[in-house]
Amino acid sequence: MGTGGVVSAVFSAMMDVIWSGQYTAIKPQRFLRLFASQVNACLADGHQHDASEFQLVLLDALHEDTNQVTKRVLFEQNYKDGSHILNDAKDYEKKSRLFSCSPVNKIFNLQTVSELSCSTCGEQ
Repeated sequence: MGTGGVVSAVFSAMMDVIWSGQYTAIKPQRFLRLFASQVNACLADGHQHDASEFQLVLLDALHEDTNQVTKRVLFEQNYKDGSHILNDAKDYEKKSRLFSCSPVNKIFNLQTVSELSCSTCGEQ
């Protein structure tokens, strides 16, 4: 998975140029060409696209390139009755780190937990 670090290296170089303050504007054509060849050609064709979709695909590519887990441990997410929701959430967080751990995950990964009850019988 990922691009073998290619996208993350070029993205990092582009960020260095942006933050250097040497230029008033940049054209990210090289990055977009690389993104098209390595990740998703449809989102790098020069046409207007949904920025949210581009962001998700870019973050996923950066995550895969920087994932520190070399041997992923698969796990089931069968937390059935909800009676131990906080413990289940902690268990999920612990197990997910054995599958996926990157700087992108550390910043953007979000876990939500909700309790639902049947309005008729009250069962959770």
